[in-house]
This record gives sequence, structure tokens and C-alpha cells, in this order.
Amino acid sequence: MVADRRAKVVNILYYLHGLCTTQDLSQAAPNTNTQPDSAAIAGTRMPLLDCAQTPGDQHLGYIKHIISHLNGVLHAPGSTPAQAALANQIITALSNVNLKLEQIQQDAQQLIQMDDAHFQASPLLGEIEHLASQANGGWFDQGTGKTYAGTEAIYGMIQSLAAFDVQPFKAQ
Repeated sequence: MVADRRAKVVNILYYLHGLCTTQDLSQAAPNTNTQPDSAAIAGTRMPLLDCAQTPGDQHLGYIKHIISHLNGVLHAPGSTPAQAALANQIITALSNVNLKLEQIQQDAQQLIQMDDAHFQASPLLGEIEHLASQANGGWFDQGTGKTYAGTEAIYGMIQSLAAFDVQPFKAQ
């Protein structure tokens, strides 16, 4: 049971941090299997979060890479005010999800260092599950009264940004 949960935490780190995961796992508790469940996970070339160990622009994670393209939409000649507004909404939503994923990464890094007894008793496992659920489905902040979009809503927003109205050409 503990080994299965540890394996999931290792997989989470690979998805979030890609090639930088080897540094994350250097602090793993003794006898921890630090190999991901599949070679595909270990070969993650573009992780979700930034990886400062990779050279040049390759250090950008997938989320920041998408944000850089959305910034291109904001500055593109001919982009409409509606497209710019939607791109800004997506950038904000992705930035908020990125913060949740960074917290998941920090929690996973702490968990991987714990011995089995502390690992099993840690509330961080539940926190990771909660944060991942929020990042996916969105969340409501009772303190601010604000609703935040998760990846499900972001997916729909990106589809809307890519949609174009096609109209017949009228010669003048």
C-alpha cells in the first residue's frame, strides 16, 4: 500500500517536473523506488512546471509555454478585443492552476523524503488530492467570494479562442 502511494508520488513529480525530477528524488527516503511506472513518464520532455535545469527556453514548463503563445495572441495584429479579453482570462486561469500545481509539487517533494510511518500519517496526501481536484475542476475561494477556473474550463476557453466565424465573401 505504501509502495503504491509512493509510486504515485514519484509519477506526480515526473509529470510536474520532468527532467528535474532526478534532483527532487535525490532526497528520497531510503529504499524508495524512484523509478516512474513507465518509460513514457520518465521521458517527459516538457513537464507541466518550469525546470531550471534545462538550457535556454527549454526550461519553460508546458503551462508557461502556453501562456507565452497566448501573450502572442494579445500582441498579434488583427486580434480582436474579444480574443484579447479571452486570452487574458486564459492566462489568468492557467497562472492560478500553475500555483496549485506548484503546491502539489512542494507537497510531493516533502512526502518523498518521509519514512513510511510519517508518509502514511501525513495530511499531505489528502492535500495533494484536494489541490489536484481544484486544479482540474476549479474552485471557489470563500474568503474572496471568487470562483477560479480549472483545466476543464480552460479547455473550453481555449476552444472558444480557436473558433472563427466563417462568412461568405462579398465582393465590393
